[in-house]
Amino acid sequence: SQNNEERPEKTLKETARQFLTVSFLVDAVSFTIVVFGMGTFILLSVDLGKDRGILPSDAVYLLHAFSAGDITFRALCGFVIDSGLLSLEAVMVLGYLMQAFAFEFLVWAGTFPMMLLGSVLIGVSNGSRISLQAPSLIKDFGVESLPVMMGGMVFCIGAGSLLRPALIGHFLVGYYRDHHGSYDGLLHTVAALSTALLIIWIIRSLMVAVGKTRDRKRLPLYIRVCE
Repeated sequence: SQNNEERPEKTLKETARQFLTVSFLVDAVSFTIVVFGMGTFILLSVDLGKDRGILPSDAVYLLHAFSAGDITFRALCGFVIDSGLLSLEAVMVLGYLMQAFAFEFLVWAGTFPMMLLGSVLIGVSNGSRISLQAPSLIKDFGVESLPVMMGGMVFCIGAGSLLRPALIGHFLVGYYRDHHGSYDGLLHTVAALSTALLIIWIIRSLMVAVGKTRDRKRLPLYIRVCE
């Protein structure tokens, strides 16, 4: 009975240590940036359209374009990963590549059709990754730790979202709007953050590929032949 009483405490300590790992830091920051990018676009889409001479009644359709790309790829990315066409790491890499490109594309998009295309790309990049929070945590920490780790990740995402009104309202958007007259600097910032995460996920995907290669080399020859 004494051992049974000690097990929960040990499990709690082990789970607490997982919050301090590089894997959790990468996962938490990654999905915080995904949600931050999504929220930034939703918040500024109409203003971005108005800055380019698009009527507010037409700029609303930018959100429709975003939603179409988002909903479609939420379902599609799960099929792609489950079928083995792409790995989870590859989807994350492509998602950040598309997000960085899409936010930069919006800086230079000067017409309504181009803005619609940029909105679709942001929706695709968001939909392809937003549903991968639980699979990422399961892959890194196992299904047993998922509830606690998911709670930690959602806390980080919530903390980032809680800071967004202050950052956007009083610093980032206020600064760019007041000093530069547009939100282009903010779009550059989101693109830069996405590029940083893109590099991190490229490194991570390479490490996973190297690990799989090493594990395969350790297998007996007859097992490798069967594979």
